[in-house]
Amino acid sequence: MLTLAMVPLLIAVLLVGGSTGARAQSDTLRSMPPATAALTLRIEQIAATDTALVVDLVTEHLFDPETARGLAEGVPATLIYEIQVWRHRAGWFDQYTDGRLLVFKLQRDAWDEVYVVRDSDGGVISLPDLDQVRAILERQVGIAVAPILALSLDHPYYLVIKVALKPLTAEDVDELEGWLAGEIAPEEHKFGLLTLPKNFFGLVMDLTGFGDRNGIARSETFRRSDLDARRDDS
Repeated sequence: MLTLAMVPLLIAVLLVGGSTGARAQSDTLRSMPPATAALTLRIEQIAATDTALVVDLVTEHLFDPETARGLAEGVPATLIYEIQVWRHRAGWFDQYTDGRLLVFKLQRDAWDEVYVVRDSDGGVISLPDLDQVRAILERQVGIAVAPILALSLDHPYYLVIKVALKPLTAEDVDELEGWLAGEIAPEEHKFGLLTLPKNFFGLVMDLTGFGDRNGIARSETFRRSDLDARRDDS
């Protein structure tokens, strides 16, 4: 029960929390460009190792000012990279071969004044500002997409890569945490990853201006035999 003696302490806590959030938001927005730039996705390299098809990719302008403001105010978000391998078949439908999902959950810890990033492999890292969060999330290097033996030597293939940064409701956070912890199998999730309906996030978007940010890229066609030859020559 709240007593009169507790009121000054409660006010002090609220003032400290408010000033901390405002300071984080101010520092965040100072680091953002004045104009909203479109999120872009670029495939830098596709290569073959002895065991896997790997890709390096770069996302630019991951956080716009509205996104940065929402994160600074404590709105959790999920960042998803969906990487698909397709076999090109002339005169016929292309065939999906294999793929990989990279999922990151990010949220600001107002108490410790850090941003916490968790990935689907169980990794957790705390970073002091969004510039450092952006640095580790925008560039993904050496991502194993598929077993190399899943690709035939001389058929043409290409990659389709999608990236999505989405705010989360409280229900989504619980489900995503279960998925990250291995308690929910990927096929059992309800939040749909890259196919979430936009009205699902209406309340969060109305309150923060923080909505979906999406990008897509497609590679040129390649053959496993060419990738193997390039690896052997290096």
